[in-house]
Amino acid sequence: MDVFLLGPFLIKTEWILIIFAAVIAVFILLLHTKDDQSFRAEAFNTITNMVLIFFGTYKLSAVLFYSNLIFDNPKALLFLTGGLKGVLLGAAIAFLYFTWKMLRSKWPYRSWAYIFIYGSVSFLIGYWFIRTLYFLVF
Repeated sequence: MDVFLLGPFLIKTEWILIIFAAVIAVFILLLHTKDDQSFRAEAFNTITNMVLIFFGTYKLSAVLFYSNLIFDNPKALLFLTGGLKGVLLGAAIAFLYFTWKMLRSKWPYRSWAYIFIYGSVSFLIGYWFIRTLYFLVF
């Protein structure tokens, strides 16, 4: 994949496509939850926390997997990521958080399942669609 140059920053095109797919998924979830505003607020709060937990775990998992590099040069934490192991660890912890919130919630499991399924499927289809358009245009 290509990179996008934004001043002194290099941004991978894949990350831009992921952000656009996430925006599509959010709009679909907003349309799906328009009837119940209180559930919408709790669901989007949970989703936002899941994303923050995922990225925090992904970025800080370098301490677990590359501890010798981090202790030798602490600045390496800014540049290193957890790689595939960090992605899997972040996804597992975010899913555990989602399960915990679902079990503690007063809303039925069916509503949470719809949110999870609609969000996941709309994100994947949106990503596939935007990525296909990107490759057709560029």
